[in-house]
Amino acid sequence: MDSESLDARRFLLLEDSLGEGEPPCHTILVSSNFFEAPPQAYQPWIDVRHSATDALNSMRRQAELEPHNLPVLVMLDLDLPRITSLSFLQTLRQDPGLKNLPVMVMAWPEEEGLVRSLYGLGVSAYIIKPVRF
Repeated sequence: MDSESLDARRFLLLEDSLGEGEPPCHTILVSSNFFEAPPQAYQPWIDVRHSATDALNSMRRQAELEPHNLPVLVMLDLDLPRITSLSFLQTLRQDPGLKNLPVMVMAWPEEEGLVRSLYGLGVSAYIIKPVRF
């Protein structure tokens, strides 16, 4: 994907795990699969949020003030602290300004059955996390 065709914060990544001084592991996964570049090169186009509440609040503000700047894809880590991915998806799908956003779930191989059950909540796609990054 060409950087000229991207606007700031085009992807929202809801990721809970962080390494000290390192980009989130899923940013590495997304950068290498979508952009074929190191994560630092495309960091401005990936809006990383570390809590579901923060992600929902941010998207609601965007929907109200700048709906054209909503993410083109929400990438959701299946393992979230505090609020479950299921709750996040239900809340997202009930919000009139956010309900049509495409959502891709990232899961571990043993969670594949659970991910498939989330299609009923409007998950667009899922990817299985590699065992090692």
